[in-house]
Amino acid sequence: MIHPYLKRREGLEPITYPNQEIKDVLSKTLGVIIFQEQLMRIAIALGDFTAGEANELRKNIGAWNSKSFQRNLNPYTEKLLQGLKRRKIPQSFIDQMVSQMQGFSHYGFPESHAISFAFLAYASCYLKCHYPAAFFTAILNSQPMGFYSPQALIQTARRQKIKILPIDVNASIWDHQLEEVDAKPGQPKIFGIRLGFRLVSGLSQKAVDQFLGVRANHGLWTSLDHFIQTTSIYRDDYSALAAANAFQSLGVERFDALWRVEAVPYKDMIDVDERRLKWKSKSSLDRTQMDFKATGVSLETHPSKVLREHYWSYDLDPKTIQKADQLVTADIKKPVHVFGMTLIKQAPPSAKGMVFLTLEDETGFINLAFAPNTYKTYYKLIEGYGFLCVTGKLQKVGNYQSILVTRVHDISRLQSHQTAMIQPVENEQAQVLKLKPRNYY
Repeated sequence: MIHPYLKRREGLEPITYPNQEIKDVLSKTLGVIIFQEQLMRIAIALGDFTAGEANELRKNIGAWNSKSFQRNLNPYTEKLLQGLKRRKIPQSFIDQMVSQMQGFSHYGFPESHAISFAFLAYASCYLKCHYPAAFFTAILNSQPMGFYSPQALIQTARRQKIKILPIDVNASIWDHQLEEVDAKPGQPKIFGIRLGFRLVSGLSQKAVDQFLGVRANHGLWTSLDHFIQTTSIYRDDYSALAAANAFQSLGVERFDALWRVEAVPYKDMIDVDERRLKWKSKSSLDRTQMDFKATGVSLETHPSKVLREHYWSYDLDPKTIQKADQLVTADIKKPVHVFGMTLIKQAPPSAKGMVFLTLEDETGFINLAFAPNTYKTYYKLIEGYGFLCVTGKLQKVGNYQSILVTRVHDISRLQSHQTAMIQPVENEQAQVLKLKPRNYY
């Protein structure tokens, strides 16, 4: 029912009605049955149903199946179709109606639900457009929900130029919150999003309440030692905060903080200061991995970009990879190559074995579709890695783009001297390609 309605709405298909009674019922949906109430009204107007029988039709529609439609075994369908034929409704409309009723047996809803959902969708779009920082803050505080993980939401917010501020013992609270980031005289306030402690893996809300009470009563902390001396939480909570790099504003980097909090509670056993350790600097990808492990999100450079530019491990020239924002103008006649982090996997029962994945790179989302045989062929790669490099056929419908995948590329085993564009794949790099955010689909 969706495609006929959209085609008619966009002027690609004529709007027709078999008679005036049908037009009265279906005019608002351009002659296509979309709501359960419309089916009930047609049953009463043309099928000689009573109001009670029409309600029974609505209640029992979910129990119908394609076989009962084909054989006309269901008494409700039989009565309805006979009524339509008596009124000389064209067979083409009857066939269309039966097809749409079969769709109702899988998924159908009353008009009140549609209105309610449309209002939520419109209100959400309005907020996202005019108050994006508040919108994303609210959605992040409502997790877990929907398809998109906090990491995907944060990346989307950053692409909309919203500043994301890290978890900080001196600034964060349990929930994410708006924080003013740019104040110019006479100009509207600009807000960013301060990430909250709710993201920190292994950190209890009881511990957060305890040290936030200290912060409220005694002010901000000046050092890690000051924090430890004034709070009384479990060592695991100190470690969780250190792993999340929440002490960075106190001038203490992650590894140094982890090393020091693991010694809590301190014992005065020696009378000399401990020698400061100098930790080996970590790459952006290392920091991303540690962020994902500690919080499920990262504010580092998008890992898809880092892998593409510094750790490329496929038998394709990385210059041939098209980013999400380039697919809008890409030629549908040519194969496209894309690379990104896997966010979502769906295999709806109604899709006849098709599997749908959403990838993300630093510019946006990439929608992939796998035919059953293609998915079966590349199952181990799809399920085994958090990043995918694929080739496929670009499909466009209006402003929507998707890729029908024809090949999933495996990491190359070639040596660097064989081709300049491919770096040798070490075990560590292979593990990096398996990197997944904590909330991976």
